Amino acid sequence: MNDDWYRNKKWNNRIECVFKDKLEKSRSSKVQYLKIQAFYLVTKKPRVALRLIEYARSIKENDFWEQELCLYESKCLYNLKENTKALEKVYESIKWRRKESNVQTDNIYWLAELVLRLKKESEYKKCIDILKEFHEESVFPVHDYWYHGYIAVFEERLGNTDIAKKECILALNFAQYKNNKLNNFGPKSKRILGIFKNKEDIIYRELLRINSKI
Repeated sequence: MNDDWYRNKKWNNRIECVFKDKLEKSRSSKVQYLKIQAFYLVTKKPRVALRLIEYARSIKENDFWEQELCLYESKCLYNLKENTKALEKVYESIKWRRKESNVQTDNIYWLAELVLRLKKESEYKKCIDILKEFHEESVFPVHDYWYHGYIAVFEERLGNTDIAKKECILALNFAQYKNNKLNNFGPKSKRILGIFKNKEDIIYRELLRINSKI
């Protein structure tokens, strides 16, 4: 287990015992520790993450962290193939975002990704509206890439090709290395797709396809 006892990427009985002991001894921030640990286990240990989220809710004093808890819960449910519940939870996360406007997460982009993965055509227009509702200028180029990229894909699938092409150009511009220096550190920083840490994301090939028609 690493020095940050609430950021475990692996989970077993020994790690769980240490985590519980540290959590019990913590005088404050218990919900935040549970939330952060759940985040690290969303993909590989979604059931464990859900238990941590459930416990966080049982001890929380207010609803400040609900936006993030619902977001991670949605991702867990998707990884457990409970797709309908996953979609419901990300919408719930966005409702909390409206209530706590000073708290911002990537929930609008997870909603867009989830809708595309589930091929929920009836949700495309709603996703566009939500992306526009919450989009703000960001110091992180990846946010602008996601914003323009998801809108481009949705608009193209809705038949609005002119809008899709314009958004596509903007998204691909943010995907170029020279515009993404904030997200490029380390020896591998010169790769062309600067905003992608490991591999191309779900919309990149779609954007290339749209761009080829311009």
